[in-house]
Amino acid sequence: MGKNKIQIRLTNLHDSTSDSKTSTVNLDKIVAAFWNDANIANSAQVDYTYVITEKTLTGNMDIQDMLNRKVQWVTEEDDILANSYKMDRDTDFSQVTLEAQRIRTFNIDYTVKSDAFLQ
Repeated sequence: MGKNKIQIRLTNLHDSTSDSKTSTVNLDKIVAAFWNDANIANSAQVDYTYVITEKTLTGNMDIQDMLNRKVQWVTEEDDILANSYKMDRDTDFSQVTLEAQRIRTFNIDYTVKSDAFLQ
């Protein structure tokens, strides 16, 4: 089996002050388009799978590991801000949300199921 890895960084460039917009990106379609473009001659015959993993901004640590290590400061406004700024960390990569000025990084691991492709 062959393995390939790429890293994708998504950015929402909308201004966060006035009319901030949340964008939704279908990462599954982007991953499939990258595969098809890189293997244009024989993408239909090759059986492959992919795994998407969200990383920190720098791409060197799983996002969940970072969140587990992050210090949770206790403040007087915790009750007011409890639900104001929660990020969606779902594993449904067909609906990746990006708030204004948000950057998110993902690693994609492609695995080719057939060894015949590599010969």
